[in-house]
Amino acid sequence: MSSRWSADPMLIRQTLLYLPAQLIGPALQLFAAVIWTHWLTPDAYGALLFLIAGQELISVICLSWWSYYTLRYLGAVGDAEGQRRYLASEGSVLAMTSIVQTILAVLVLATLSIKVTPELIAATVLYTLTRSAIAHLSERARASSRIELYTFAQTAGPALGFVLAFSAIVFIAPTAENALFGFAIAQAISLLFLGRAMHLSFGSRTLDRETLERALRFGIPLVIAGVVGWISVNGIRVIINETRGAEAMGLVSVGWSLGQRLAVTMAMLVTAAAFPLAVKHLHDGSREESLRQLANSGALLFALLLPTSVGLVLVTPHLIALTIAKPFQAVTVAVLPIAVIAGSLRNMRLHFSDQAFLLFERTDLATWVNGFEAVAVILFCLIGLAVDGIVGAAAGCLAGSFLGAIAGMSLSRLRFGLIIPWGHVARITIATAVMALVVVLTPDRDNASILPLVLKVGDGIIAYAVTLFVLYPSFRRSLRHLSVFGGAVT
Repeated sequence: MSSRWSADPMLIRQTLLYLPAQLIGPALQLFAAVIWTHWLTPDAYGALLFLIAGQELISVICLSWWSYYTLRYLGAVGDAEGQRRYLASEGSVLAMTSIVQTILAVLVLATLSIKVTPELIAATVLYTLTRSAIAHLSERARASSRIELYTFAQTAGPALGFVLAFSAIVFIAPTAENALFGFAIAQAISLLFLGRAMHLSFGSRTLDRETLERALRFGIPLVIAGVVGWISVNGIRVIINETRGAEAMGLVSVGWSLGQRLAVTMAMLVTAAAFPLAVKHLHDGSREESLRQLANSGALLFALLLPTSVGLVLVTPHLIALTIAKPFQAVTVAVLPIAVIAGSLRNMRLHFSDQAFLLFERTDLATWVNGFEAVAVILFCLIGLAVDGIVGAAAGCLAGSFLGAIAGMSLSRLRFGLIIPWGHVARITIATAVMALVVVLTPDRDNASILPLVLKVGDGIIAYAVTLFVLYPSFRRSLRHLSVFGGAVT
């Protein structure tokens, strides 16, 4: 791929249209993760984040196969009969998997080293079922290019959920179950609206056999990949919980969750729009254009993740001192930079090189790569824990994610001819280096105030943007031809 950037108008337009959904919900989740440190004890904080992560695992096991099938194939179903078969099957799939999700939610609770109450069980089950259903419907909205519904699905639950959860913690009691109840109630309200708008029906007991078999064939390898991927991200929580207890898990969860979630948020700014465009090119018969679409999105993804990771590493001590409660600060300062780099590496693999496996229907290869990474992460995490405690465990996870990224990139390149945009990588690296230099040289005027930190970060962002514009003069010309909301691209 040429190192000269020619702006992809469709990708940029779609990315901007998806931007509110990709920013508002995750921003609220990041804000909530910070706020909880000031209200919850380390063991309650650890339990809350572990149960949220547990819901993600349950959703992967029970429903992701159907969501992956939806994202990959629903857009290609143009006839009314195909749509009817899909909608009839969807209600049955959601109803049947809800039973399994309930059982698994109780099993996740049994692994916690804190007291499990009936209230905690009810909150966990309700949160799990509503969150999984909304996550699936958001993917259906994305597959159908219904950006307004996707935006609602991604933002309404987190926004209202934060208000209700925070109110419950402040006015009732600072417990994990109260926070989960707040989010669950908000998600239930959102689900009622989404179900009506997207014609979700539980009344039909029809399960189209052909649709189900195709979805399972396509999705089961991705379920396996998702489970081992969950281990890569959350294995450190399980290991710390089993070896050091709930309080230690709570302490490490702050930095690890913030770093991983920030990387995911940056990645989704691009990937929500990018993959459906690659699928469209492939359906139109152009393998080369679909690969080029992946390369363009990969370059844009790298342009977001690299400066975010480097910038956060540079400002972590000041940032943590201003935002995180004191009992969590020491561990968070050490773990957060490691977590964001590990998360960035993993998201580069998932949303760039691994997309080729999904695009060309070789989901078995995604399973092998995820499995390799999970084994490496757990192995090095255990070694790091033995050598240097919690910080060593985090560093071990980073080493495993690095090996997984190398493996995924190499395999996608060899098997499918994935285009690696090396010219863009070089330019983005140069711009990031300039940004880092500016941040380092900007003096720390007052570490007790947020304003100097904001100014320092702002200087870095400006330096990064200016350097990119210098390195990509054609980008400015291309942007002039972009109509974001008008629908036309000249």
